[in-house]
Amino acid sequence: MVKVLLALDSFKGSMDAFSVCKTIAGELDDGYEVVILPMADGGEGTVDAIVNARNGEYVVVDTVDHLGRMIKASYGLFEKNAVIEASSTCGLNLVAPRDRNIMVSNSYGLGQMVLSAIDRGVERFIIAIGGTGTNDGGYGLGLALGYRFLDANGNDLPTTPDALIKLEKIIPPSINFSVFDFTIACDVKNRLFGENGASFVYGAQKGGTKDQLDHLDACLKNLSRVIEKDLGINIADLEGSGAGGGLAAGFVAFCGGQLKSGYSIVAEATDIESIIKDVDVVVTGEGKTDSQTLFGKLPFCVINSAKKYNKFSALVSGYITDEGKCGMEKIGCDAFFPCVDNNTPLCEAIKNSRSNLINASKKLNSWLNSLDI
Repeated sequence: MVKVLLALDSFKGSMDAFSVCKTIAGELDDGYEVVILPMADGGEGTVDAIVNARNGEYVVVDTVDHLGRMIKASYGLFEKNAVIEASSTCGLNLVAPRDRNIMVSNSYGLGQMVLSAIDRGVERFIIAIGGTGTNDGGYGLGLALGYRFLDANGNDLPTTPDALIKLEKIIPPSINFSVFDFTIACDVKNRLFGENGASFVYGAQKGGTKDQLDHLDACLKNLSRVIEKDLGINIADLEGSGAGGGLAAGFVAFCGGQLKSGYSIVAEATDIESIIKDVDVVVTGEGKTDSQTLFGKLPFCVINSAKKYNKFSALVSGYITDEGKCGMEKIGCDAFFPCVDNNTPLCEAIKNSRSNLINASKKLNSWLNSLDI
């Protein structure tokens, strides 16, 4: 029996990865053995992908969002590993645009989730830091973990990141968090501060004005200076330290974290390479496949792995641009099944996402029937 792997990412804004995979599976002939592996590349859906693949569980905790409002958030748990998405506590989507305040938003709630996992005996952490509404360099995270941040007079700073301009001393907590293994999903090269730093590249979409971003960039530069002085860690020159509003820098400085490609983290946790070896056809996809996909997003990496083991491969995405198709053809993708074309308005594509995916899946099924396997 021909074995088909469905390893797709979510179609952002319309369908989660599991729903995408299940919908496609429902349109394939009964003669295929279908392996469903919902995936992510270190962003949205990372917890679900890993929990599903490792038969883990979800832990719900009481914590706060990045404005300090009480919320419930969840993280994944398997064996002695925790998988946490920063966006669950400080996600940009948690705060309405009119309420966003980058000058006060912090990552304290994320630190509370880390402490919850440690209380449960977790030894290894996988942290997905995309989609945050914060720009605090992990300041709130550090506060939650017990670090003290003092001004020149030895007074504790206010908890808002705009106060970091007055930071002069950092006192570590009694717990040495570097004894735990923190792996941070990071696929950008932006440094913590400067022209291409967290504030200027990502701050505007989080509601920051030019004056606010100028101030916050200076705050993050000062934070970097004091981290090197008091903790002996140089994050100023660390590629990727600006990811997640500087959360990458915070996890490196306060937890001894290591930055790693998001896909490689999920691939290792789900053992997708072993699964690819054991199937005949690999099907992957995402909401939109374009030139950005070619810089290491999920479908690019999955197709590369499929070709490494000489497997047939197909791409099922909500929309596929000419650049995306050309690039995926070059790495060996065998077939393409977009759900909509470039004349379809986004709102209409999202509204009819399931029916569009069903139609694309029927075409995928016909292609599978044509293969000589």
